[in-house]
Amino acid sequence: MQPPPDSSSADLNLLGLFADARGALYATGERGMVLQSVDQGASWRYLPTGYKGSFWTGIAQGDGSLLVGGQRGSLYRSEDGGAHWTAVASGGKHSITAFARQGANVVAVGLEGFVAFSTDNGRTFTAQPRADRLALTAALPDGKGRWLHATNDKNKLNLWDAVSGKYADTLMLPGFREDYI
Repeated sequence: MQPPPDSSSADLNLLGLFADARGALYATGERGMVLQSVDQGASWRYLPTGYKGSFWTGIAQGDGSLLVGGQRGSLYRSEDGGAHWTAVASGGKHSITAFARQGANVVAVGLEGFVAFSTDNGRTFTAQPRADRLALTAALPDGKGRWLHATNDKNKLNLWDAVSGKYADTLMLPGFREDYI
């Protein structure tokens, strides 16, 4: 593969993968790069974003837009398949580790308890960080307006209720012993 624009080396760590509804694959990486494949990974092209740090994760939205996030709360959005990117204020300075969506609602989670919500397909976000500052490593919707957040606190999942704006429960995963984690 050729080096990305403005680089003499194709040595680039890729940190996340996601796909859109049309079947295009995307990889997030260092130096603000997003890569795209429209042929099931046989070939890739660079989609420069203008950001110089690392993107750790991304998600394709129901409206066709793309979101990528990473270091220091960086969050970028594209409405044209990655040809052009716009910085979006995440409301925080902690690295984003995962996105999840439920219709037009999007959650971004990350280190130091970073949580930010969007109700407009990621055009704007409101940060609501966790007071305990646990690192959040994954998120999933439950289909009822709530979100599951995985933390680095052993075998716990935290259930966020978007309606009340509070954490509804902490779920212990069955079958895990603390001495194995």
